[in-house]
Amino acid sequence: MSNTHRTSRARIRSQRSPTARTVHELGNALGAVQLRLEIVINDSTCMWAQGANLEAINRIVAEAQTLVHRLQAADGATSRRRDR
Repeated sequence: MSNTHRTSRARIRSQRSPTARTVHELGNALGAVQLRLEIVINDSTCMWAQGANLEAINRIVAEAQTLVHRLQAADGATSRRRDR
């Protein structure tokens, strides 16, 4: 691989890097929320008092995680096309 090609690939990676890092961090935050939410959902007293709200929050977190995975997959597919 030529130095020019390597430089070009490095430039492309650095340009998408802030977005990829943001998506990655968002995924981490959602994972942390999900772990803590599971603890509360497994508490029968909490579910009795706030079950509908907790289920709604759980759905919202799951939908957001799905979006993060789609963004990561799209970024990976885009970067593979650019790297060719």
